[in-house]
Amino acid sequence: MFKRSIITKYIVLGLIILTLIASFTILSFWFSNRIKGDARRINLAGRERMLSFKMAWLINRAVNEKGEERREIFDHLREDMILFEDVLYTLKDGNEKYELEPLPHRSLIGLNNNLIDKWNSEVKPTLIKATEGSPDAYRKYNEIIHGYVNEIDNFVKNLDETYKKEIRLYENLRLAVLGLSVLTFFGIILYVKGNLVRPMRILRKGAVEIGKGNFDVRVDVKSRDEIGVLAKEFNKMSHDLKRLYENLKNEEEEKRKLEAQLFQSQKMEAIGTLTAGIAHDFKNMLSGIIGFSEIAREEASGTVKEKIDKVLKISAQAVELTKQILIIGRKILPEQKAININKLIEGSINMFNPLLGDKTKIVVLHQTDLPVVEADPSQITQVLMNLMVNARDSMPDGGVIKIKTEGLYVDEEYCRHYSWAKTGNYVSISVLDNGNGIPEKIRDRIFEPFFTTKDVGKGTGLGLAVTYSIVKNHGGWINFYSEIGKGTEFRVYLPAIDIAVTKEGSSLEEILPRGTETVLLVDDEQMMRSVGESILLNLGYRVITASDGEEALAIYRERCNEISLVILDKVMPEMGGIQIYRLLKEINPQIKVILSSGHVIDEKENFKELGISDFLDKPFRMSEMAKMVRNTIDT
Repeated sequence: MFKRSIITKYIVLGLIILTLIASFTILSFWFSNRIKGDARRINLAGRERMLSFKMAWLINRAVNEKGEERREIFDHLREDMILFEDVLYTLKDGNEKYELEPLPHRSLIGLNNNLIDKWNSEVKPTLIKATEGSPDAYRKYNEIIHGYVNEIDNFVKNLDETYKKEIRLYENLRLAVLGLSVLTFFGIILYVKGNLVRPMRILRKGAVEIGKGNFDVRVDVKSRDEIGVLAKEFNKMSHDLKRLYENLKNEEEEKRKLEAQLFQSQKMEAIGTLTAGIAHDFKNMLSGIIGFSEIAREEASGTVKEKIDKVLKISAQAVELTKQILIIGRKILPEQKAININKLIEGSINMFNPLLGDKTKIVVLHQTDLPVVEADPSQITQVLMNLMVNARDSMPDGGVIKIKTEGLYVDEEYCRHYSWAKTGNYVSISVLDNGNGIPEKIRDRIFEPFFTTKDVGKGTGLGLAVTYSIVKNHGGWINFYSEIGKGTEFRVYLPAIDIAVTKEGSSLEEILPRGTETVLLVDDEQMMRSVGESILLNLGYRVITASDGEEALAIYRERCNEISLVILDKVMPEMGGIQIYRLLKEINPQIKVILSSGHVIDEKENFKELGISDFLDKPFRMSEMAKMVRNTIDT
């Protein structure tokens, strides 16, 4: 009788628990699908809002664009209209692709129907007219789109409220089922008397500890029946939960680090674009300063000539500063070639020693069989110099700077910790000091342009920003490790290549060439025309100037037989340099053209494929212009 009673009670217990588990599973499955559907609807409604903003932005862009750019904008608008309608009707009718049923509530259906009606009756017709070029449609669209976006926001708000209600209901029902399970469970245990009461009390205590986050809890139940098995499984679950919790904690920390790295990268990109724009204006001003100073120097003597030399020296420093700003914005292309980093460091040590002073000692530790990298030697030298100056400044009383080189392979495990890294073979350059270290509060800002902890007048804040940009332009990255009071290590990674380094030949200084041919100089800026004309006249050439493409074409049609060379500014209103070149080439297929610009020329390597002879970067020296003009005419 005793055994039968125990068996019966266990069977009843099992049936009740299975029923509760099945109910909870079915309830969870049903509500999970409902909640997922609501979340997808919110995402789709948010996409509606994004598309409406994007179409408004494109309309405003179209007002200021012409020709091919404007047509491309209208093509994007039409594509976005199709996407917008797809989302609009998907939310109304449901869609198997998004695992959606139709909207469940009348209020949501009504709001969506209002959006569809207003889209079909007002927004879409106005947008279509706008893509056909109607100025009235531009204005009308801008007037109605704000109200339409507000209606979308109201729809999203209602979706969100529905979503939250479903979650609250799900949580309440889940708690109710769990509560019922616990009550039933303990009721049966008490009913079964002493054979189950004590073990379940121990299990309950363990469950409470787990609920508090104590995953080290273990229950001591020495029973051979199902309760003993349950106790063992409980201990196993506690162990698994602890491991899962630790994994989730590590993943969350990793996610936070990756987000911070992404934010820093985006911020650097935005600041770089801004500074590059400012640098372009400096280049134009420097062109005038350098050009007129060199012309004046030709005519000056004595102390006047010495003063002009000082102006040119300062201007050269300003040009280098401009290049640094362009490097920050990744707006200047490095002149790369295969180099051995060890040889580059050995050749630069003598230059670094006076810069660092007597109190600072340099120790070089290099790998003998170091792979070759493809890089701009002058820019990599600048990277080393910036890092060593930074190390020197962190050791006011002097110290030791170590430079280490190493060839290594970056694997996927490393890339998971640093989102910007890529797998492959690299050469690392480490610059280590035993200085003060970098404080925690400024570590996220040390690569920002113009950020410095030095006193006014003792630093521009460009050193590490330039270093960061140079390394990034070369396809690498830079990391640093610092400890307060013990020092800092900056480590640069550059991609390795599998070729040998060729020896560089020496070049002899050339005599400044002159000529008597006629040159057509085309530039929309009066100062640049004046500078170029003065330099060319000083070199003996005859000069004709034009301020825009139409004037240049008219002059060339009339005097093409006497014009030996055309110098074109690349960026001009109405008609750019490349467009003017194509029209000039129709007049004379054998025309010789030099393209010039203060803007960055990303497609520089393609100019010769178009037939353009050479490219003259602003600001330029008289010697650069003289050699390029003479070489182009003689070729």
